[in-house]
Amino acid sequence: MRNKFQYFILLVLLGMTFTSCLKDEKYALDPSGSHNVIEFYNVTAPVSGYTAPYLVYVPTTLEVVPEAEFTVGVNYAGPEDLAPMDITVQLAEAPEVVTDNNARAGTNYVHPHSSTFEFPTSVTIKKGEKTALFKVKVKPTQLDQTVSNAIGLKISGTSHAVVSGNNGAAIFSIPIKSMWEGKYEYTVINDYGTIDLNFGPTKGFTEEDVELATVGPNLVRMTYLWRVYSGYSEYQFNADNTDLTRINAFSGSAFPVTIDEVVLVDKDNLTFEVHWTAVGRGVKERFVRTGD
Repeated sequence: MRNKFQYFILLVLLGMTFTSCLKDEKYALDPSGSHNVIEFYNVTAPVSGYTAPYLVYVPTTLEVVPEAEFTVGVNYAGPEDLAPMDITVQLAEAPEVVTDNNARAGTNYVHPHSSTFEFPTSVTIKKGEKTALFKVKVKPTQLDQTVSNAIGLKISGTSHAVVSGNNGAAIFSIPIKSMWEGKYEYTVINDYGTIDLNFGPTKGFTEEDVELATVGPNLVRMTYLWRVYSGYSEYQFNADNTDLTRINAFSGSAFPVTIDEVVLVDKDNLTFEVHWTAVGRGVKERFVRTGD
């Protein structure tokens, strides 16, 4: 893989920086620093940034089957390293968190009906440990596959310590797996618009085993913007997977995108090519499926 930051100094001199941040495994503690907190634990890396109102995870992508499950964790964090006693942590469904995140972060998640999933109402962090894991069971065949399903959960109480004010609630996005999810031979060329030297002396490159992951209905994400900058790009396909309708570009913040030309969308051979512009840079991307 290319070094994503090898031209950082040059980029600063050009006055155009792209940044993206993932939260650390341990999140912000009680502001006073005097209390331990109970918070959600990173079983998978959050897809939300530092400024997001809530933690957002994509813990799994779902096949259309009667039942599936994913793992969630709660964590004891603060000055006291390990739980001094068994700590009971109460959990509750939190559709209001999903609604609030949509309003504040511009997302379009839909909290599914409570009959389509189940989880324990309490878990125990054992004495001498830091973390407790539990399973959330989902019924994918009963979900609306045309929307971005996301389950809101909150820590509603604890027998010891305090609930984290920053990370006591979380959103678990559970998209139905897209046919485009998988590994690709990825080619990118920057030969129109602003020519960016970070693409290399030949204005482009090819990289193997680049992954596209499902993050919404017919929406897939590639980590690293153009595989050059931190962040990601997302590709929205139409309902029958015959066209590419939207691209999202993010590196520190979201950038306006113009799709200049959809050259090819071949759902039989899982290949697509698109030319698009963001931050003045015109790029030609081609994805050829190589594996799952």
